Amino acid sequence: MGFPQHRPRRLRQNPAIRRLVAENELSARQLILPAFVREGLSRPNEITSMPGVFQHSMDSLKAAANDAAQRGLGGIMLFGIPEERDETGSAGLDPQGILNQGIKAVREEVGDELVVMSDVCLDEFTSHGHCGVLDANGAVDNDATLEIYGQMAVAQAEAGAHMLGPSGMMDGQIGVIRQALDAAGRQDVSLLAYSAKYASAFYGPFREAVDSQLQGGPPDLPDGCGQPRRSGDRSRIGYFRGRRHDHGEAGNELPGHRAGHGRVLPGTGVRLPDFWRVLDDRSGQRQRMD
Repeated sequence: MGFPQHRPRRLRQNPAIRRLVAENELSARQLILPAFVREGLSRPNEITSMPGVFQHSMDSLKAAANDAAQRGLGGIMLFGIPEERDETGSAGLDPQGILNQGIKAVREEVGDELVVMSDVCLDEFTSHGHCGVLDANGAVDNDATLEIYGQMAVAQAEAGAHMLGPSGMMDGQIGVIRQALDAAGRQDVSLLAYSAKYASAFYGPFREAVDSQLQGGPPDLPDGCGQPRRSGDRSRIGYFRGRRHDHGEAGNELPGHRAGHGRVLPGTGVRLPDFWRVLDDRSGQRQRMD
């Protein structure tokens, strides 16, 4: 019998074979726990749009970090919610501010048993809720924001963060932050940026979690869902040239983080397929992976 010559059912016939040839695997070490610490809280405050998720007091934050380490999670990502905000987000730079104090407390609690990460963005700290400072016309001032990001990153590194997560999508953020960290002698601190973000209703729960002061949406930051190629290019450029800022990239510096590769949608366990592989960084040619 000449047909069928290819029989994929052979590799699906029992659980042992399926485990042997499985291409993807999800384990606790691959997961990062987002944690929100709010200044002035004496007990955890549940976030109504995310049942079971809390704004933490300092004590409950440390307990959550300990629990995450014991469960074998890969890391914890910290977001700070200050009592007072201003137009420049100065509370994010303050070594005694809620985020930097949270980083310090968690690092003292878990040491190197858990990767301590922190959000490098101003939206939690500004009175207007934008991810950067505004110019005279009320638009986000990209380059002025970069200078603050550099200072913010150094403050978080000094507080004890292993890895920083720039999320403001400012052009050139990785290069500027990397230079600031290196100049401060913190070459040991890693960066993992949000390379591409989309305008989405999913931001609603996050805004509640950080008590965002933003009115309406941030039209100048996320990509639209109708621009997948531009977003893919943003991630691709961020991977290959993430340490350069003369081209205005917003990406990450960790190898192996291609757009859509091995990503798990938060709270779902759904892994995004790797449809595209970059073949030529200069030309941007891609090949479909079937």
